[in-house]
Amino acid sequence: MDRLPTTVVIPTVGRPSLHALLGVLDRLEGPQPRAVVVVDDSGTSRAARQLAERDGPGLTVLESRSGGPAAARNVGWQASEA
Repeated sequence: MDRLPTTVVIPTVGRPSLHALLGVLDRLEGPQPRAVVVVDDSGTSRAARQLAERDGPGLTVLESRSGGPAAARNVGWQASEA
């Protein structure tokens, strides 16, 4: 399937709904984003631990330092190649 030249950046603090969101992205009809960057802003690596066993194409998990959603988005877009 074709991939769009885009990256989806998801700032999170490790909520259970993160898996639901990633599942929706996996099931999108049509072209999918080239990459998904999850930025864990919990300060506890919670999301990183939740996603440790999930290995999908184009999925990257980064950590930020509890700076809030805007700071986490900045970490994500700066790591993007889109």
